[in-house]
Amino acid sequence: MVSIPLSVISRNGRPIPNLRQSQYRLYEDNVEQRIDALLNESVPFHVILLIDTSGSVREHLDQIQGAAMEFVRQLRPDDQVMVATFATRGNVECEFSQDRNVLYDAIRGISAGGGSRIYSAVDLALRRFQSGDGRKAIGI
Repeated sequence: MVSIPLSVISRNGRPIPNLRQSQYRLYEDNVEQRIDALLNESVPFHVILLIDTSGSVREHLDQIQGAAMEFVRQLRPDDQVMVATFATRGNVECEFSQDRNVLYDAIRGISAGGGSRIYSAVDLALRRFQSGDGRKAIGI
């Protein structure tokens, strides 16, 4: 069995809930595949939010912080977020947490300056994901 996570959205970006299995078609190499089960699983996300805090973003830091807080706001309550920044080096501002106030404080507390070492930051994030189950994502 192959598990395929999916979301169905309308043309205007709204989710379409409560579809039945008979309303789906799955093709592989133009050959329709049988769907044995359609499950509505809600597995929490573990998200590492990497925020560029290099000197080049200093003028836009307020907008970046606002976007990061909006991103956190839209996650489900059981999703966990780690806030990390990168400039001259990567830094974990907040370990994985579900507490939105802790996450917002970490985002508000960042400042800009230094170079931009995104590859080091991605490496830091990937090392944090080497173990554990569940859905994982890195947002930059």
